[in-house]
Amino acid sequence: MGFSKLLVATDGSPGGDEAVRLAADVAVRMQIDVVLLHVYETAPAFVAGFEQPMALEVNDALESAARRVVKMAEEILADKGVTAASSRCVGGHVPSMILDVADSEGVDLIVLGHRGHGLSRFLLGSVADRVSHHAECAVLLAAPPESEG
Repeated sequence: MGFSKLLVATDGSPGGDEAVRLAADVAVRMQIDVVLLHVYETAPAFVAGFEQPMALEVNDALESAARRVVKMAEEILADKGVTAASSRCVGGHVPSMILDVADSEGVDLIVLGHRGHGLSRFLLGSVADRVSHHAECAVLLAAPPESEG
């Protein structure tokens, strides 16, 4: 089975960085395009007793941090000789957005870390679990870095 385009989703965690390195290796070996994605959870309109302007400030800060995650991932790809065909930074529900972008980009492989940042993986189930069970294409999970066991 051959692949023509992969999506790598990262959250900037060590596991996410490992997924970016794995995606770069796959892209080089298979000579396929890479779509780089970072999804950040957006703040609701009502944030801890603050009104709409505070939520907008929080979302701006989240988007700024997300752009830094994408830039770092682009550097990891570049170190492996890979340039992303496209890089995206979007806010929303992480598993849903990964699946939506994979579908809209027409990828046939999703690469992501085995586990990442956030309490949501404990409260709602892991992103990797949700993506792997609902994706309409192949999913490759990067093993956790040795430091994480």
